[in-house]
Amino acid sequence: TLDGEAQGPWQGRTDEGQSGIAIELCSHFLIENVSLRDFSGPALQLSHTGVEGMPITHGGNLTGITATGSFIGVRLDVRAEYVNAAQIHCENNLTGLVIHGGNCKVTNSNFVTNRDGIVLQDKDNGSHGVIAACLSNHNGRYALLATDVRNGMAIDGCCFFYGEILIRDCVGVQ
Repeated sequence: TLDGEAQGPWQGRTDEGQSGIAIELCSHFLIENVSLRDFSGPALQLSHTGVEGMPITHGGNLTGITATGSFIGVRLDVRAEYVNAAQIHCENNLTGLVIHGGNCKVTNSNFVTNRDGIVLQDKDNGSHGVIAACLSNHNGRYALLATDVRNGMAIDGCCFFYGEILIRDCVGVQ
């Protein structure tokens, strides 16, 4: 378990850049069975990870991650690509999961009791990939918010309850 220094109710979190785990310019990594809580930023953030001089992830795996009480639970940020994430549980964060990176796969995960459950938004190389067999429930504002996605995101076998679904200015989100 990694404990951050954020104080007070999670609903008041702001992004002050404090992360529990931040991965940048790495490849072939495995992070498993970690709990992260109370960060004023993303509890877990991957960005610009790469292999052989290319600014993309290759072979990154996340499993058994629990993120609570933070600004963002898990953020797959710009060029965080070819990531496999399974059994992720994000609860009581302003946003559970943010995907800005392409070619990622998120499966068998829960995004519950956040302000926003899952947020997809294109950045460099888009937010494309697969979200499958996930639950987004009891989120205060959005269960799923997708804006400006240009490269497509397949969403399969997911349940969205208690939170709006908004897909705006997107191509290939289905």
